[in-house]
Amino acid sequence: MMIYKYWESVTREDLEFAVGGGAGGAYGEMHKLSRDNVGTAQAGGAPGGSGSGVASGRGGIRSDGRKRDTTRLNAAQLSLAAVAQASGSCWLSGPTAVLAGVKVSIGNSSSPAGPAGRAAAAADAETDAMGVGESDAFGGGGRVVCTVECAPALLPQMDPRAVEDMCVDYANFVTKLLNSGSNGLDLRALAIVPNAALGWVVHVDALVLSYAGNLLDTIVMAVRGALCNTLIPKVSVEESPALFGAGMDYEFDMADEETEPLVGCDDIPVVVTLFKIGNYCVIDPNPLEESCSDVQLTVAVTRSGVPCAIQKRGNGSLEPSLLAEMLRDARKHAVRLFALMDDAISRERLRLANME
Repeated sequence: MMIYKYWESVTREDLEFAVGGGAGGAYGEMHKLSRDNVGTAQAGGAPGGSGSGVASGRGGIRSDGRKRDTTRLNAAQLSLAAVAQASGSCWLSGPTAVLAGVKVSIGNSSSPAGPAGRAAAAADAETDAMGVGESDAFGGGGRVVCTVECAPALLPQMDPRAVEDMCVDYANFVTKLLNSGSNGLDLRALAIVPNAALGWVVHVDALVLSYAGNLLDTIVMAVRGALCNTLIPKVSVEESPALFGAGMDYEFDMADEETEPLVGCDDIPVVVTLFKIGNYCVIDPNPLEESCSDVQLTVAVTRSGVPCAIQKRGNGSLEPSLLAEMLRDARKHAVRLFALMDDAISRERLRLANME
């Protein structure tokens, strides 16, 4: 598309037409239509048509030819076991490429002490306020810790400090989601010593390799794939009375070859972010569309189709009717994402099994 050549000259109204109009394509064609034609096209091809949500159809053509509810992701872009040294890994090689790696270690399943522990406790309180429920694993299971890294050079339009803050924000969101009661993972199965705060700590690192929009959704998909590829060593525990004081001492025997997958990894929620531009919303936007969006709604949806976490970003507002429609659209798109990822993960697991 030639639209990127005119980045500085494309106006907000032009992009709104490209999102909601019926001829969205070349930049020059946008100026050939009158305001009445633009209004008709945004309404879906006929005056008085419905223009809210992520509705597709004759009028839902974007600047790159996609409909408003069409994603650029396909099953061939997902590769498991991309990092041999990791406990699990996934490479998502789409327009926005993300490499996610997993390392597991034995540690305290509750929040650590010190400033990091206070930050984690504050995050847990915020999670409870969001309605994402506190993890059942704390105090008797395991936990997941996520970090996100992105080189500022990948987003030259943003200040380096803003890129760092964005990575922290995304990492906190994913960490809260994976430690919530609706995360799909059975974190209690990560317990090594029952009824004790000692278990597996799953460290997930997401590295952004290229950026072309829709970063948070891509990160969650890569993390989800990496967790589905994660294998944890089997551990046998021997208890003995403590030599000093009350309590018990524990000795661990970790198997070298015997491993087991994470329980419930296939039920980890998917995340759908809807970007509002004018009176319309798009899924999987490119950077130009993101720059014209004044509000974004991120929805995490479980396999059963229930939204388990919602987060709004941006300074814009959402009408209640539009919010309800965005939630419905997020649930519809989540069904397609689950099917796409299930197909990709099954294909990769078969490929890895044939290599053994």
